[in-house]
Amino acid sequence: MVAGAMVFLGSMAIRAWRRSQNRILLFVAGAFGVFAIKELVTAYGLWKGVPGHEDLELLVTVMDVVIAGLLIAPFVFRPRRA
Repeated sequence: MVAGAMVFLGSMAIRAWRRSQNRILLFVAGAFGVFAIKELVTAYGLWKGVPGHEDLELLVTVMDVVIAGLLIAPFVFRPRRA
């Protein structure tokens, strides 16, 4: 359910990027994509028990850091204007 919502929001961000060509929206779309993958991996891991709990926690935490990085990157690495 949550993964579906993230795919929907990511597709909306891509549509907005196509209209505006604002590259920041690509980072937002990427963050939604990673969030959707994270939810699918978590659901699969809880359902099948693979990977183990500790490995699943580590994987989800790394994905959270990637999501945060994608959302922060456009503001940290702003292009210089001439």
